[in-house]
Amino acid sequence: MQRPSRLTLAVTSACNCRCRMCSIWEQNSGTVVTLDQYRTIFSSRSLAGVTNLSLTGGEPTLRKDLQDIVVIAMDSFPRLTQLSLNSNGFAPALLEKQVQKILSVQGSKCQLSVGLSFDGIDKVHDKVRGVQGAFSRLSDSISRLESLRKSGSLFGLSLRCTITTDNVHQIRDIYSYCCRKRWPIIFAVASAPDAYISAEGKRDLFALDEEKLESCRVFFLEMAPNNAYYSRAADYIKNRRRTFGCIGAERRAVLILPDGDVMPCGERSRLLLGNINDQPFDEIWTGEQARKVFSTIRQDACVACPSQCYPTEKRLSDDIKPLLKAILPAPVIKSLQRLKLNIPTAKR
Repeated sequence: MQRPSRLTLAVTSACNCRCRMCSIWEQNSGTVVTLDQYRTIFSSRSLAGVTNLSLTGGEPTLRKDLQDIVVIAMDSFPRLTQLSLNSNGFAPALLEKQVQKILSVQGSKCQLSVGLSFDGIDKVHDKVRGVQGAFSRLSDSISRLESLRKSGSLFGLSLRCTITTDNVHQIRDIYSYCCRKRWPIIFAVASAPDAYISAEGKRDLFALDEEKLESCRVFFLEMAPNNAYYSRAADYIKNRRRTFGCIGAERRAVLILPDGDVMPCGERSRLLLGNINDQPFDEIWTGEQARKVFSTIRQDACVACPSQCYPTEKRLSDDIKPLLKAILPAPVIKSLQRLKLNIPTAKR
């Protein structure tokens, strides 16, 4: 059975912003997975191959023992090489302190990457984030982290913009602004998941109409020649279908929420695999509910998923299959298919 290589931990649902496209801050129950629980989870055989750990929330820097979670992960995952921290940048001093703490324990084999939410310039960002002064605080966070990097701290830094009705008019200005600052930024149209951040009920506050979606598609196509991500994003807007593979559907990624829920991703609540408060992680990953979810996930959820996250990496077989299809006789291809090599046959 496939084991996940990517583990995402939503370490808290607490948040110091009030984003219009997210309701996680409204749901904060104070319940979190404890350090002892993480230690047990990380020792699971099913997670022995984790190479990529992502820390998110809520706002993960609000968790006082964040450094301890990283220490346990470093001790538990010998193959861990990538560590990412996703933050809204609203508390500059706290973010800087947490990044320094993580850097002090991550070790030389692991590369930290910090991703900050950048959803507009000045008041536009404040509106999206639902808090006055959010842009000023974010700018301070970026300056602090840039100073850390200049002083010799080695970590990646990038920005992410979630496109909503509040900032869609500004996306080109945002891109130009970040280019002048030499800040790498990536754009994504806000989705409306009914799990994790539970934004489905707020769709009317942020969702784009067809005209605005088309303007995003044009913008993405302009970016596409240098970035396959934007090619996929533009293609989804045009066809409303996800046409590329998902590592979540292939059991190579898993998400653990603050309340202990385990899911391949946070888009749909029907993808719930179980809860670590009720079962050990290994039992959840190999259990009957997981088998049911993964047997139908592509047709049930992935095909209509608007997210560009979790793309399947291009494999050598992706290049070989069309070649074999072109040069091998149809009976041979059919024989190979019976051997479950999954080589497509030509249409007759």
